[in-house]
Amino acid sequence: MIAVPAILLAFTAAAPAAETPKTDVHGDWVVQCTKQADVPPCEIAQAATSKGTGEQVMRIAFAYRGSGERYAVQIRLPLGVRLSQQPLLRLDGNADLEGYGYTRCDAGGCYIERLLGTPEITRLRAAKTGVLAVLGSDGKPMVLPLSFNGFAEALDASALQNTAWAKAANR
Repeated sequence: MIAVPAILLAFTAAAPAAETPKTDVHGDWVVQCTKQADVPPCEIAQAATSKGTGEQVMRIAFAYRGSGERYAVQIRLPLGVRLSQQPLLRLDGNADLEGYGYTRCDAGGCYIERLLGTPEITRLRAAKTGVLAVLGSDGKPMVLPLSFNGFAEALDASALQNTAWAKAANR
């Protein structure tokens, strides 16, 4: 069993039914903030949908933990990806990021979850475009485009909120 830090679990925790998430758009990224116990309130996210079905086929989200230089990423993909084949995350057509393996699957899909440090966040901030390539269980590749338009601004906005949360909670 893989231990998953609380900041990563926050991505999949449901918000209380009475609360509507606060959202703000920065380029192609959405900042979403909700109040949850013991986890930073804000994340940034981007999703890709199937042209054929209109269904969401990928969601990528980043959150700043509120102190230190630690960020978390969660990528949700549909069930039916080939788990034995590690996904490829490529920035600007030539820079591959390593260490993006599947961590778990549930009824909502299969997930890639990990913590990131400043060097990797710096590379993501500098990127213009990216792709996430995975194999389906049938062996056919699925190449999902990513845009980093507004990424830095969205990350800064969410980090500001999460830093205030961490200070208020003495974290």
